[in-house]
Amino acid sequence: DRARLHRVTLRQFGAVFALTLGAVMLLIWSRRRHESMYGYVGLAALALVVEKALFHGDVQPFPPGLAVGLADVALMATPVLVFAFALRFAGWHWPRTERILWGWAALSWGLRHLPPLVGQEVPDAVINAAWVLPHVAGLALMLWIVRQSPSIESALLAAGHLLSVLALTHGVLVQPMNRLEGVPWYQVHLVPLLAVMAWIVTRRFVRSLDEAERLNRELEDRVANKHAELERQYTRTGALEREQAVVQERARLMSDMHDGVGAQLISTLSLVEHGDASREHVAAALRECIEDLRLAIDSLEPADGDLAPVLGGLRYRLEPRLKAGGITLDWQVRELPTLSCLTPQNVLHVLRILQ
Repeated sequence: DRARLHRVTLRQFGAVFALTLGAVMLLIWSRRRHESMYGYVGLAALALVVEKALFHGDVQPFPPGLAVGLADVALMATPVLVFAFALRFAGWHWPRTERILWGWAALSWGLRHLPPLVGQEVPDAVINAAWVLPHVAGLALMLWIVRQSPSIESALLAAGHLLSVLALTHGVLVQPMNRLEGVPWYQVHLVPLLAVMAWIVTRRFVRSLDEAERLNRELEDRVANKHAELERQYTRTGALEREQAVVQERARLMSDMHDGVGAQLISTLSLVEHGDASREHVAAALRECIEDLRLAIDSLEPADGDLAPVLGGLRYRLEPRLKAGGITLDWQVRELPTLSCLTPQNVLHVLRILQ
């Protein structure tokens, strides 16, 4: 039972953990392809699953030789993927080093599988050393990263690399694979490291979400402040426009009164001063001044493009005077279109023409 726990259950636990982790990380990476750290974590985890399934699985979908070859591909690729993750974690770009490691992984795989095809054998110590060396390179890289950029994340990642290398060294040197004594930690040597890698990318993902939410809140506050500012500006602009309209209308009224009523009053005053005007003549001139003043006042009423009320107001003022003069008014107005040009000044022009 103890041997089964150590040799089977522990390995199954590592495989299930790696499978779950790899699926989640690759799913996130499929939606955020520009963040390659998720992809390297997912691929490293799935490589571990493939290696465990093909090396130790009860049911093999491939012939034994092919299964071992594919398992060794995953086994040799895992440390290179972890090394590439460490580079992305530090923000470094070393393409030549990565190519060298991939070449070393291919050489390590060839040392194990190509010599038997030509009748040669490579000592297990050489193969194991070639397998462990990329892990040691990853540990050295992480120690250098910790020295350059010390942080909790880099320290935990270096600790995960150290545990992985210690477990591999113990499995290769102290506890050979053909012995059943002790716990085979080399079978799950990547589990702590993968857990740390997953924690780092998850923490960064959550931090990105928090930052996005903070930026959204700031943007909403800025939009609300800008909206309030625009409303205040709109209110001020409306007040200024109304004030300007009042000033313009006042100026127009003063001009109309000066040109109309003022001119008539001046001419009437001149006649009175020179004694050339009779009482009736002065009264008629003053009535014309009053009518002109009323026209200016009537032009201030909002017409909204409808000329009929303007004409009706003029009829109301003219008809009594015409009756008093013995004139019958024949007033015929057809349906009129809406006129967008009926400003107060144009209304006054129409009234004066008709007057």
